[in-house]
Formats: sequence, structure tokens, C-alpha cells
Amino acid sequence: MSYYNWVNLQYMDDIQLNFDSLKEALMTHLDENGIHHAVLDDVAKLLADSEATFTLYTSMIEEIFLLASRLQPDSVFGLQGRGEELRDVRVREYQSGEITYSQGPFE
Repeated sequence: MSYYNWVNLQYMDDIQLNFDSLKEALMTHLDENGIHHAVLDDVAKLLADSEATFTLYTSMIEEIFLLASRLQPDSVFGLQGRGEELRDVRVREYQSGEITYSQGPFE
């Protein structure tokens, strides 16, 4: 599990995640899990630019986007991530608060 992660976002349809609508719930999630609010900047960058670098463990990134998917269930999207190690690559697709496709990381 990597701490430094490069993440790409791709939407599967026309409905995109709305950061302003997610921000309050994400701040609550970060507070409950002891995660610094600076991570919100990474989320905002990812949603705006479709790519961002996260200094956060992979599992925590997945939890953030599961929450986003639950909060905005009509947005169908995928994340492609790469961590510090060569084989630490993964793909997750989200819909209606669930991971609908999962591949990696490879051991």
C-alpha cells in the first residue's frame, strides 16, 4: 500500500462529481478518520483536472471516493492509480456507492 499516489479520473457518462456538493461531507469524513483537510485540495484538483497526486494511503483514497459515489450515485466514474512501487497500479470503477470493477494492485 503506497502513501504517494498518482491518480487519474475518468467519467463513464456525462454526470460528473460536484466538489462543492461533496465538500462538507468529505470534511466530516476526514475529521472522523484523522485525515488533514489538505486532502480536499487533492480531491478538488482531481475533479477539476482529472489527475492529481495524493499523499495518502491507497485505502483512504478508495474510502473517499466510495463516499463521493454514495453521495452522488448518478455519477459513474473510474480511478486509475499508481503508487510508489512498480507493480502498485490499480483501477476502480464506482457507481451508486459501490466499486463495480476492481483490478490491482498486483503482487
